[in-house]
Amino acid sequence: MLQGLRKLRSFGGSPVSDREMMTASNISRQAAAAAAEEDRRQQDDPYSLSNLIAREHWDAVRLFLSNPNVDETRARILSCRYGPAAYYDDAENNSAWNNALHYACKYYPPWDVIKAIDLLHPQYMTQVDAVGRTVLHVAAKNGVSPQVIRYLCATNPSAAGAQDVLGRTPLHYVCKHYAKRYSESKCENIPLLDSMRDVARTICRTAPKSVNLEDADGCCVLEYAIESDAPFKVVRDIQKACEKDWKKRRLSGLRLTESSMSLASNGSNTPPIASEHGDLEDDSTAKKGDGLPIASGQLAQVAMLSARKEKTSKPAGAPRAICA
Repeated sequence: MLQGLRKLRSFGGSPVSDREMMTASNISRQAAAAAAEEDRRQQDDPYSLSNLIAREHWDAVRLFLSNPNVDETRARILSCRYGPAAYYDDAENNSAWNNALHYACKYYPPWDVIKAIDLLHPQYMTQVDAVGRTVLHVAAKNGVSPQVIRYLCATNPSAAGAQDVLGRTPLHYVCKHYAKRYSESKCENIPLLDSMRDVARTICRTAPKSVNLEDADGCCVLEYAIESDAPFKVVRDIQKACEKDWKKRRLSGLRLTESSMSLASNGSNTPPIASEHGDLEDDSTAKKGDGLPIASGQLAQVAMLSARKEKTSKPAGAPRAICA
């Protein structure tokens, strides 16, 4: 509120008196003090939901959530939040807050606990924190079990392809952090390789078009997987998903080109061709070899010759190089 008033004053809007500025400042301080007091109360109460989750007392959490007084339980869940200094490892995000599902996904929660909170507060699944992360982003970053990831993807599929303010999808966080933060003992003793393959495949199936997205640093998920020394089979799975997505994009470009040529032969204006990245450009600027459709007959010949050349020149069983 205070920032809004300052902005209004600086841009020559309606005059804002010093009294109003002081009132807004007092309200902001009071709100911050109330939030800090609530955090202290949550930390001091050993039976608060925040403390039960932080100590991973999951049986006690289940008992908490099974309270027959649903309204009381919902109200107590709303107060389950934690200061971001204990949640975020990004120093610039120390003003962020998170809901109970964000918070729980930091501590290897069982899927039935996530489901119970979701049923009581379904709006949490679509909420994002101050840096644009959904619950699935947080779960992927903190190495939760594949069962939890499957539930989150099934409940809110759009989150699988969502990008936060850093341009990262949940799969970016899987490739960058999952192997380092995964704990077999807290995930039913499932080996890391099995869990990470399951998680990566689940997200790839849910949002197949997100596998080639780059974040704000210009890095794709495959680069993070290689950089973080992810298991080789996980890297291969992700590489195959990337190749599959590019093939679909090229095929869709070919169909669009054929449609454009059909319209041109009928005397209609040829619409612009969509590139693989969604940009529109004229087909006259498309170059052979940049992945953009040329003309349907030429592209078919190029594809046929390339396939024939690869089949005759490449020895059987030769491994393909992993993309950097």
